Amino acid sequence: MVRPQGFSGVQVSGNGLSDPQLPDEPYHRIVEATQEGIWQVGPDDRTVYVNPKICEMTGYKAEEIVGHRLQEFFHPDWQAESE
Repeated sequence: MVRPQGFSGVQVSGNGLSDPQLPDEPYHRIVEATQEGIWQVGPDDRTVYVNPKICEMTGYKAEEIVGHRLQEFFHPDWQAESE
């Protein structure tokens, strides 16, 4: 389990990271290269995408995170509070 330090979150609604105003490829490159962690969760509360910075921050590979609920990666003391 990971207890994020200095963690701040932004809730994204609607279609998540997609922005009809921005071309997909350049936007995707920005998301991949940013030094900020980006963790996208679908309507079922399961992870659909994490950028490389999240992997660096948590020590998990993307394929180990995708499909899991964000709360599964919280410190056990935080899990009860988040549900």
